[in-house]
Amino acid sequence: MKQTTNFLIFFFLLFFILLLSVYSVDIDSCQILNSGSYELNTSIIHSGSNCFNISGNNVILDCQGNNITLNSGGSYYGIYLTGDNVQISNCIISNFSQGIRLISNTNTTIQLNTVQHSVGNGIYLSGSTNNTFYLNRIENNSGYGIGAFSTSSNNNITSNVLSGNNYAVGLTQSSNNNFLISNTIKDNFLNGIFLSYSNNNLISLNTVTGNGIGFRILGDGEGNNLTLNNITENINYNINMNSGISGPYQNLIYNNNLGNISKIYSDDWSYWDISFNLSTQGNTYYNNSAFGTGLTYCFGAGNCDYGATITVFPLIITPSITSSLFPIQGFLSVLTLISLLFLYFN
Repeated sequence: MKQTTNFLIFFFLLFFILLLSVYSVDIDSCQILNSGSYELNTSIIHSGSNCFNISGNNVILDCQGNNITLNSGGSYYGIYLTGDNVQISNCIISNFSQGIRLISNTNTTIQLNTVQHSVGNGIYLSGSTNNTFYLNRIENNSGYGIGAFSTSSNNNITSNVLSGNNYAVGLTQSSNNNFLISNTIKDNFLNGIFLSYSNNNLISLNTVTGNGIGFRILGDGEGNNLTLNNITENINYNINMNSGISGPYQNLIYNNNLGNISKIYSDDWSYWDISFNLSTQGNTYYNNSAFGTGLTYCFGAGNCDYGATITVFPLIITPSITSSLFPIQGFLSVLTLISLLFLYFN
């Protein structure tokens, strides 16, 4: 009898633990968010300050498709994030100075959001690492759609749509070892992808079209890998490569569709001959006749594909999306479980 009673207590307390682990607090206004799970249950029109300040770790914010809109001027942020292990999803963030600002942040997932009409950047990272940006729409921001600055490294930017921004994605100031995969980058005014003084970034399987410049590298950069992208039909250049004092070295550009060769430019081809040669690296471009008979821009007569067709590579979505329990919940869960086991076996 005692064992049966203990089993029933064990079962109901275990059920309580499961409820605790998924419990979310309903919110209806801008505020500071500490550790916990929150669901926004109404749209917000805000003025005069940041909307959500997330300084604690292990926060989940689900806006459930609601809007967060600034209706006044000022340098304010829709979400200002300094905590780690945060998940932000299903928010529509409009009209702030920056939609989402991450400072020295790590292990955060930003997914399924719309960030639009920012006076500055849509999403801004400074010194932030190991974050995932997945399935967001980032549109019509006056600065970068996503801008990674100041050693923001090992971030995964995957399967987003970026359009109507001044710059779609920027990796700058030693933002190294990032993954820019399977994004649609179109109709941005200046640059689709801007890479400056950053190393070992993988840029692959993106569709980059209708931008002022599709892909631009400026200044020193080493070990960057541009492969399997469709970078075509951009307005000024599909690729524009400007070397720094010592030039970009060991950057690989291979197996891309690069469109009209008249839209491929570098201020010093010697930095790129080894890795940009069609015959060895499989890049596809056309219309070498734009440069007459010299064939300089095809690196020799054997390297141009006059009849190239533009192939659309398949979309590949690979990142995993995980959420974490909060420290207090984890502590309570473990403590309760230990008590249950003690009770059950005694």
